[in-house]
Order: sequence, then C-alpha cells, then structure tokens
Amino acid sequence: MNRNSYLLAIVLIFLVNWLQVEIPRYIQLAIDLIDDATNEGHQQLQTYVLMVVSCRFQW
Repeated sequence: MNRNSYLLAIVLIFLVNWLQVEIPRYIQLAIDLIDDATNEGHQQLQTYVLMVVSCRFQW
C-alpha cells in the first residue's frame, strides 16, 4: 500500500540530489563561455542558461 509512495519518494530524492549537483556545473560551464566570442560559444551559453533557469523553475 505504501510501497508506491516510498518508491516515489526515493526517486524524487535522487532527482533533487542530481539537480543540486548539475545546476552548479552548468553555471560553471556558462561562466567559462562568457569570454567565447564565437557563435557556437554563444549558442552553448544560451543553452546552459536555459537549462539552469528551467531547472530552477520546475520546483
């Protein structure tokens, strides 16, 4: 009966822990790309910023 609730809780705990590790990594990658003046660097920077913003607003 409570098995599904416990399983969901465990999955969500792992998801939250993963996000707490990934978000700073994407921020680091975005900061490293600020000085990159190429179009590819600009597109990667936009991608990383969108990932961080979307992850933060999913809470």
